[in-house]
Amino acid sequence: MGIPVQEVQDVPHSTPQSWAERQAQSADKWATARPQLIKELLEAEYTGSSSCDRCSYKTAVVRCRDCCSQMCATCDVLYHNSNLHNRDSMFEGYFHPLAPHMVVVEEEDTRGFRIKHGAHLLPVRMMQQCNCPPSAITRSPGKEVILIGINGRYQLFLPVQSCSNCSMSSTVGLRELLHAGYWPATTMYHTVYDANVLRSYRDIKQLAPGLSRQAFLGMLDERTKSFGRLKWGGRNQLGAGNTLGEEVEQTVKRAEQEERRLKDDMTTFSMDDNMLQQWVAEVQHMPDVSESEDQKKKIEGLYLSIKQRKHYLYRLQDSNKGRQRMRRKIREDTAAFSSAVEDMRAEGYEGLPTVEELLSKDHIAWPWETHGTRSDLMEKKKMFDQVMLVKRLHEEEKLLVKEMGRHLCSLNGLAQTIAGMLDNIQENENEEEDEDDEEDSSDGDL
Repeated sequence: MGIPVQEVQDVPHSTPQSWAERQAQSADKWATARPQLIKELLEAEYTGSSSCDRCSYKTAVVRCRDCCSQMCATCDVLYHNSNLHNRDSMFEGYFHPLAPHMVVVEEEDTRGFRIKHGAHLLPVRMMQQCNCPPSAITRSPGKEVILIGINGRYQLFLPVQSCSNCSMSSTVGLRELLHAGYWPATTMYHTVYDANVLRSYRDIKQLAPGLSRQAFLGMLDERTKSFGRLKWGGRNQLGAGNTLGEEVEQTVKRAEQEERRLKDDMTTFSMDDNMLQQWVAEVQHMPDVSESEDQKKKIEGLYLSIKQRKHYLYRLQDSNKGRQRMRRKIREDTAAFSSAVEDMRAEGYEGLPTVEELLSKDHIAWPWETHGTRSDLMEKKKMFDQVMLVKRLHEEEKLLVKEMGRHLCSLNGLAQTIAGMLDNIQENENEEEDEDDEEDSSDGDL
């Protein structure tokens, strides 16, 4: 059935003037609706007091953004025990993001509420391995696992399924992870990816090839923070200082770990502080490989340079350009190393292996070394790197403490500004009340 020609001819054609009129009308409608939009947006952040949407008789203390409902503490645990919904607590007078391992519990003494930290399991389907009744099967947290999803990072635990009747237990393996839509980042399953985040990154790269991987990871990090899954410095810390406090805490903790590792290495090599400083000084004053006149030192330095760059080629370089520069430097050092080795062999060091044999070994006993009195160059460089790492972490700790001091001063200034604004508001309200009282008194006199 065709459309009459007359009706087609009567359809008004779009002109620049009509398009401008439609845009103006749309802008007027948005301007009219803007006050209502702002009002509803502000009211959406008001916690209020309401009953649970599930049981209908307890007070709601948790809001779920995915379920679009408000629940009491009991129903929250019941419905969110096996998923990763984004929730907020609402008993403090404002919405506070809750990580999956955080639950709201009621205190019996004060009849109030508090946030309790627990262990949340990775959502995954596990088959029962025995013929016992399902009531005998329980799940408990196993080793920690980090899940990277489209909403950021989750700190979870791999479930361990056990039976109370036959004592049979099973853990999550590669089959369960792949069937649940996860992709392991390590062979030990310390980190897993949600397949959706990998597909999303692929789709974004196809539509926007210029998007960097760091920008995508930054987006995931921001979503992790906005949903409250950042590892805060402490449960009672509130406000903008949490992220900075967490950074200081993690830096201090890592500095302590690296110091313990340094002491363990010193124990392994049976050295004291004086010997450690001697090793550090030897590495620091090692002659430059490109300008050294000592052929032996030059060979040792080039060997160490090649080995280190090959070791860190895919560990520290995150771009093709960085790896290309490192490969070019490896080729240059290898050519210089080959020339230096051939010169040493020509000078009479016939016991010196070929270049291929030297580079295929991790540890070399150089023919000119006095064995038993000189330690391996790689061991010295390892201790030197560990000492420099500890020093850098301590320097970073001092800088972070200074940054926290400046941040505290800034917060104090904002607090004073807010206090001044509140005083002005209070004064204006008092003046309005005085004016109302004067009007009431004048009306009474009349």
